[in-house]
Order: sequence, then structure tokens, then C-alpha cells
Amino acid sequence: MKKVSVLMPCYNHEKFVEAAIRSVLAQEYENLELLVIDDGSTDKSPEILANLQKELPFTLICRSNKGLITTLNELLSIASGDYICDFASDDMFVQGRIATQVAYLDSHPRVAAVCGLPTWINTNGTVIPGGEKHYYRAKQSITFDEMFCGKAEIHGATEMIRADVLRQFNGWSPHFEIEDLGLWLQILNSGYEIHQINEPLSFYRIHDNNMSSKISFMYGQIQKVLSHFSDHKLYKHASNRWKTHHFSALCRTKKSEAIRMIPKLASATFYFWSHTINLLLPQKR
Repeated sequence: MKKVSVLMPCYNHEKFVEAAIRSVLAQEYENLELLVIDDGSTDKSPEILANLQKELPFTLICRSNKGLITTLNELLSIASGDYICDFASDDMFVQGRIATQVAYLDSHPRVAAVCGLPTWINTNGTVIPGGEKHYYRAKQSITFDEMFCGKAEIHGATEMIRADVLRQFNGWSPHFEIEDLGLWLQILNSGYEIHQINEPLSFYRIHDNNMSSKISFMYGQIQKVLSHFSDHKLYKHASNRWKTHHFSALCRTKKSEAIRMIPKLASATFYFWSHTINLLLPQKR
């Protein structure tokens, strides 16, 4: 039975971290270790974690803040599993997730990582319908070109990766503040396969402090990742598509900023101009 290491960075998730930890340790999979680093939380997270450790079997390190990427790589350095899940301390595992992904990787030796579908929940844990539709795929494999051009995405709350592959790329790159896109592109560009299964694997919590809700920050980081592949034949096309994704997200949440950013984000493509219709749709609040 392969060993699985779950790496959980925690930063100011006092409301959610207990549910996250219990969901991991409730998995019906025996060969599992949970490694947690509190990355200098200023709320009650360290106290909650210390109390949980008295009851539950997991490794806990509490220290000053060093940031997400440094924390993930520190967790990787002490992980002993064959397979790795990095997991945010505000989300939760679906029961049976570990067994499902281990079975998949065991039976697909050419696949470096496997992901699945997220189920969105709010701060109270109530399911928000429809969150998984954006990630549903008709085929299992994800190509470099699809991911590079924003035509396929991996939800970070659902991934499992082979530890030896992750270490081959020295873990998560300190050059980026978002942990996953650059890593996935490196892996795919090197000839490894990444697959997705259309099963719900995690509960992804939607709240005001999600990094993914910081639209302009995420866009800037994505463009920074793309620039590392600027010699690729699809670079200009990929950059324009991600600009359109950014514009579309602004249309749904910050219409005035979307209008202001048109000169910087527009491209002479039908794909971009077809998204301007989003300016007419109600703004999310």
C-alpha cells in the first residue's frame, strides 16, 4: 500500500482548520500522514492546532511567517509518502478521496498527477451548486497546450502527485506566488501526463480571503508564469487568452475596472470581443 503525505500550510484559518484536519484524518486509508505548518498565524489557529494534536495523529510545526511557497517546500522536505497532496487549511476532503486517487496512480504508471472535481461550499459548509462544472472534462488527459492557453485548469484542492516527480522539479518554484500553474506546465512540458477524473474529491470553501478571489493579483502571477515559456510558439496566443479570462472575471465583479482595462487587455480576436457581452450581465456582489 503506497504511503500518502498530505501537506497542509495554515495561515489565519481559525474558523476552518479543524474541519480540514478532521476531513483528512477521517479518510478510510491506513497509510497516510498529515503534516501541518502554521505559517505565523495571527489568529487562534496555533492554539486550535495544538489542542487538536492532543487528540489526533498529525505532525505540527508552528513558526513565524515565511509565505506559502516556502512553507510547502518545507513540508515536502519532511514528507515520507510516495504520493503527495498539498491542501489548504480552509478546505475539506471528500470521504474516499485518498483511496480513489491512489488506485488511479497505481494503475496508471505514466501519469505524474491526478486531479478531480471540487464541490464549492460557503463559510458555513453549505454546498454552492455548480462549482464543479467549470472543471468537468470530456477526456482524462490534460495537455501542455490546453493548460498553457487556459483551455484546461486543475483545481488545486483536488490534486495528488507522485513525490519523486515533485522532487525532480525541486517542489514549488520560489519565483511565483501562486504555487500550481508553473509546476503543472513544467511537468507537462517535460513529457509527463496529468489526468483528471470527473469525481468530486474536495470541498472548496468560498470566502473573502481566497487567493483565487484576488483577480488582478492572480492575473499578474499567471502572466509571470507564462513569460517563462515566452519562446513557445503559442505564447502570444496564450497571453491573449489569459488576458481575456482576466477581463471576463472583471466584468463579473468589477465592471468599472473592466472598462478601464480594455486598452491593456483587448486583443484583435473574436474570443476577446465575444466576452464583452459580460459587461451587460449583472455584477456579482
